[in-house]
Formats: sequence, C-alpha cells, structure tokens
Amino acid sequence: MNPIDELAALLPPAPPSRDLPRRDQYESDLLALIGADLAAGSPQSSRRQSSRPESTPLQSARPQSLRRAPWPRLPSSRAIAGRRWLPPSAAAIAVACAVVIVAVGAVTLRSFSGSGSAPGSRPSGPGPAGKSGAPAAGSRLTVTRRWTVPAGSFSSVVVSTNNGPVTVAGGPAKSAAITATPTYRGTAPTISYRVADRALTVRASCPQERRCQVALQLQVPAGVSVRAATDLGTVRLTGLTSGAAADSQLGNIYLSRVSGLVTAQTELGQVSATGLTAYRATLTTAQGSVDAAFSVAPELVTASSQLGSVTLRLPGNSSYAVTASADLGSTSITVPRSSSSRHVVKASSQLGSVTVTG
Repeated sequence: MNPIDELAALLPPAPPSRDLPRRDQYESDLLALIGADLAAGSPQSSRRQSSRPESTPLQSARPQSLRRAPWPRLPSSRAIAGRRWLPPSAAAIAVACAVVIVAVGAVTLRSFSGSGSAPGSRPSGPGPAGKSGAPAAGSRLTVTRRWTVPAGSFSSVVVSTNNGPVTVAGGPAKSAAITATPTYRGTAPTISYRVADRALTVRASCPQERRCQVALQLQVPAGVSVRAATDLGTVRLTGLTSGAAADSQLGNIYLSRVSGLVTAQTELGQVSATGLTAYRATLTTAQGSVDAAFSVAPELVTASSQLGSVTLRLPGNSSYAVTASADLGSTSITVPRSSSSRHVVKASSQLGSVTVTG
C-alpha cells in the first residue's frame, strides 16, 4: 500500500462538511505535504533535492497557513505500520472508561432514589397497610403513612408498637386520623390497622433490629376508650373522656385531661398526669416516679413505685381516706383526712418519699 494511503487511513473522521467547508482542499494539501516530506527523507530524494529549485509547484500550491509553520518530520512507513494498533486500542480504552463511568453513575442514582419513599408504600388514604419494601442495606428511610377511619364504625381504640412513641389525642373529631412514621435501616417494619367488633386496632411491629422504630399518632373522638402500649418509647394520652390505659416497658407515660377509668404502668420510666378527672386511677412504676394532679376528687387512687417517689395532688375541698407508706423514705399528708370518706387514696414506695397534698 502506498504510504500516503496508509496515512490517510489513520486520519480521524472529519466533522460534517458544514463545520469544515474546505475540508477536501485542506486534506488534499495536507496529504500532498506529507508525501513530499516522506519523499524528501529517502536517498533518491536527497540527491534530487540539491538540484530542485528553491520554490517548487508543490510548495507554491501549499496554503499560507501550511507554509508558515515548520512541520515535524514524520516516521517512516514501517514505523507507521508498526504503530497502527494504537488508535483502535485507545478507542477501546475510551469505550471501557465510558462504560465504567455510566455504571458508577447508575449505582449512585439508585442509592439516592430510596431516600424519599419505599416501593409499594401508601402515603395517604384508607386501606390496610402491608409491609413496605426495604431500602438498600445501610440507607435510612422514613415514610409517613396516613389513614382515616369513620367514627361510626368503632367505639374503642387499641394501638401498640414494639418500638416507638404512641400519642393519642381526643377531640370533637368525626373520624379517626392515623399517622404512622417508621424510621429504620434494613428490613422494613409492618404497619396495619383493622376494625372488628367495634374496635379499631392499629399495630406496628419492627423486626429484631436496633435501628427500627414506628411512631404512631392518632386523633380520635373524645368519647372512645383507648388502650395504648409500647415496649420501648413514651405514651401520651390527652383529652379522653371514656377511660384510658397506657403501658410502656421502657419509657415515660404522660396523661392530660383524661377521665373515666385510668391505668398507667411502666417498668422503667415515670408516670406524669395533669388535669385528671378520672373517678378511678391506678398509676404504677417499677423504677421511676409518680406525679399526678387531679382536678376532680377521685373515688379511688392507687399509686406505687418501687424505686422512686410518689406525689399526688388532690382538690382540697374534699376529705380522703389516705393510706401512705414508704419503706425507705418519708411520708407527708396534708389533705383533709377521714377514714369514712368515699374518696380513697393508697400511695406507697419502697425506696422513695410519698406525698399526698391538696
């Protein structure tokens, strides 16, 4: 093959003609110039060059832009043939790099796409909640879910989670509004609700993983009775008029403006109550304190703590039949007392003080 043809085969493809209108002319001039320089490198051309005039038709035919710059000496045709593998190899390397970049970009986008919602989740609207899709390992995901249940379909509420806080607020609502907010890494928790036998049941369950919890928040009609429980977290009940029960294994319990039959129990945490109008109340903690304030004199109050103080604040316009004991602590009773009173108070602590005041 002619060396000029070999060089022409190595040239990169030219851009479209609209970008280089005089491409054919410049290419012809460039190839002619390269051929002249190759011929000048041979012994025969050296002998002819000494007798060649200073200006040849080929040189005079070069464009001004080509004659101004000194052109470097090109390698021989054998050297060019030996390096012909370089352009295809470079192209292959470039394609491989492009594939790697595209793959890395796809992985990066996929890892960020799971931060907003989980596949199959239902952020709003009625219907049972299934198990949401799990994100990639190590990523953190929070998907808030909401449901609405007509109030005429239930008269009591049971809500529970094995990890997370529970809040139930009563008011003039005509329906129950349920909000569940899971936060987890790895396997997704299970969240569900159903109505059966006039009871609305809301449950959340985390797998046996440390980095998982579900916060449950309910707005319900004030006249329904409520039972709320969590293994790990706080329980808050407010504005309920038909009785309430709160249970937490490891967490505090807060009651506000709750009436009817009230019970609150925690293994490790405090029980705090304000504005109670309950006619009967049982407040218990194993390791923590009990602090309860009543706005209406109750019929029966039982408050106890194994490792903590007990404080009861009662209306001073009534007398009470009080029984108070503290194994390793002091007792203080400042309310009017009467053994025949229909308002009975029982307060005790094994390691802490007991105070019953008006």
